[in-house]
Amino acid sequence: MKIPGNFLVFLITFFSIFTSYSQLSVTKQFFTKNWRYCDSSVAIYYAITELESEDAGVVSTFYMDGILKSRVSYSCISKKTENGIFQSFGKEGNILSQFTYLEGKKNGAFFYYFDTGEIKIQGKYAADSLQDSLCSYYKNGAYRRKDFYSSGKLKDGKCFTASGLDTAYFAYDMDAEFPDGMQGMVRWIQTNLQYPQDAIDENIQGRVYVSFIVDEKGVVSDIQIERGVASILDKEVMRLIGQMPDWKPGELDGFKVSSRMRLPINFNLN
Repeated sequence: MKIPGNFLVFLITFFSIFTSYSQLSVTKQFFTKNWRYCDSSVAIYYAITELESEDAGVVSTFYMDGILKSRVSYSCISKKTENGIFQSFGKEGNILSQFTYLEGKKNGAFFYYFDTGEIKIQGKYAADSLQDSLCSYYKNGAYRRKDFYSSGKLKDGKCFTASGLDTAYFAYDMDAEFPDGMQGMVRWIQTNLQYPQDAIDENIQGRVYVSFIVDEKGVVSDIQIERGVASILDKEVMRLIGQMPDWKPGELDGFKVSSRMRLPINFNLN
């Protein structure tokens, strides 16, 4: 019996879809408030990872009541290389922000939203750099700022009151800052870092890369070793960062925000 061509196309398409779905790997993991792995009994969030290939896919995070918190596409999940749409959501299920990534870099239009759904900030990135116009708004719809960027550099900018009057300009994005700035942080690390004697005796040297959150109040939390050298040095870095004084928190459009900071800590016997 001769199989009709259109039916054959249907069969091929069906088995192709079936095969792709059968190969889809789905995992579920639980996390604490600071995004550390934990048991479901003490979890604040959980994540569903859907692998579309060996290390690419979509990671969706949820509050424990099942409300979606974020969804992001990755080309490489193990290296956290975003590629596609990233969205974050509020506790009521409302969208809070949306970005587009291209191989780990912000690329394209982005938006922040008020809880009520109106656009709060909108702009554009090109290869992780702000590009063209960036505007933010008050809840009444009036402009809060109008900036213009070229390759990440501010070319022109104005800020406004809620009634539309010009006001003193303030930077759109300000990083968290250690007391007394970068030089103050270097001095603090030099004073407080303790090179473990066992590491000295065994000639263990290297550079430990650490990251941590500076929250809206400037408090340091969620310390993570991103690339370690040896456990004895990694533990010393964890201790060191855990004793840091409060920072000046970062700001986004004039509002204090939490931000993740990354530092290299050097251990050198020379």
